[in-house]
Amino acid sequence: MFLGRKNDRATPQKLSSVPIYSLNKKEKMGVVNLKISGNCENLIAFYADSDIKPFFKTGSIFIIDQNILIENGNLVAIKLNYSDLIQIKKYSIHRGKVLLKSLDEKEKDIVLMPTTQSEIFGVIVQINANT
Repeated sequence: MFLGRKNDRATPQKLSSVPIYSLNKKEKMGVVNLKISGNCENLIAFYADSDIKPFFKTGSIFIIDQNILIENGNLVAIKLNYSDLIQIKKYSIHRGKVLLKSLDEKEKDIVLMPTTQSEIFGVIVQINANT
């Protein structure tokens, strides 16, 4: 049995099946089995079909909780209306504006305007990085 820490108490982790989707195609690829403590009903996973520079290589898996309230500094999975790709961005609030910061410092921040059509899938709670 694997043990995790939650509120300074050991909690058992169980093997759970989570649906996994492609970041590039948003099509279901199957399921991934993960050791998770707590409820996994609101979890989905995304598979990186290509590198997400500068940190994550093809094959990295991002575990998303769709019910966590998004907070400043969270990594999120988001699809913007002008792109078919699901992107991994850092959610940031700066001077009253919502910014989506790229993990690659060479890319510009995206200002998420109230009129911008987008779908935020949820907060990234675990990353199984392929290195």
